[in-house]
This record gives sequence, structure tokens and C-alpha cells, in this order.
Amino acid sequence: MRLLQSASEDDMVAVFLGAEASSERYGPLIREILARLRQPSSIVERPDTRDDAANAVRRRVLAAYRRYPTGDVFTGMPADVTWHHAALTPAELATVRYIDYPYWTEFSGGTRLAADAARRLGPWQEQPPGTIYRQIAENLRNGRLPPPIILLSEPGLANLIVIEGHKRLTGLLLCPQWLPPELNVLLGLTASHHK
Repeated sequence: MRLLQSASEDDMVAVFLGAEASSERYGPLIREILARLRQPSSIVERPDTRDDAANAVRRRVLAAYRRYPTGDVFTGMPADVTWHHAALTPAELATVRYIDYPYWTEFSGGTRLAADAARRLGPWQEQPPGTIYRQIAENLRNGRLPPPIILLSEPGLANLIVIEGHKRLTGLLLCPQWLPPELNVLLGLTASHHK
């Protein structure tokens, strides 16, 4: 793992919203919340984290559907998290575990390892056309990476889990042969966590 540069909590919120704004599940909800707040979609699609007013809007949007900063995937988030843009190797990426939710635990066969879930899915070519996992694999084969995933870790990549990007991570691990030597992620470092 290489830490590339420091990031802020506002950067994390912007990356989180940017990734989910393009998802089938959360995209319509995010657009609805932005419309209710009378804010343009560009506030999420092209975030400028130097703009304090825009940062406040993004926090309100994330709070509205993900109960940020203390609910949903943020429940139990340690107070000492420091955010970083980082680069992980494919081998390091294969050690990432899912957040402790029953769905993801079962999906991985009980280990919470995203790599185990990818193995359980089988070869990417056997995924139904149009599914998220097959789309990610096909895009990766063609040199296109999905938005960065957001991870949380203790020092030394101990207890490395995904906070946002579970499906993207799984899709990437379906075809590790096409991963670049390093993959850029947003990484939260903390002394200890129980996610």
C-alpha cells in the first residue's frame, strides 16, 4: 500500500456520493434529494471540496439517505479516522473484507472476504449479460476502472474493510488478471475499528 496524499472527510463524502449517484439503487434517490434541496446534479457529479457551502449540501444529501455521519454504513465509525488517497496492489485488494452485514457475510460464504465472494460467483463470462459484476469485468478488460472504492483499515492494512463499493470490489476481483499494478482507493486509517 502506498499513501498518495491526505484527503479530508469532505473528500470522502464527495467520493461516496459520486459513486452512488451513478448506481441504479441510489442514483434516483440522490437526484430526488438534490431536487428537493434545489441543488444542481453537478454538486455531486463534479464536486469541489474547497467550496464549504457545497460540502454542507453534500453532507445533507448523504445524511438524508445514508444517515451520515452516525447511521447505516457509518454506524460505529471511529472518531480518529484520517482519510488518504492510496494505492493498493491486487494482492492487497484481495484481502479486503466486506462490512459486517448479514447479506455480505452470506454472499462471501461466511468469511466476509470479497475475493471469496468473487470465487463463489464463478468466471465473469458466466455472469448474466448486463449484471453489475459482468459490466465491471468487461470494463476492466477494456481498461476502464470504476469509481474508487472507500476502505477503512487499522495500521498496516489490518482489519481492511470496504465501506462503499462492495459490488465494484467484487467485480474487480472476478478478473484480477486485468487489474493495474496498483488501484487507487480512498482509505480511512484508524487505530481500531469494529466494522
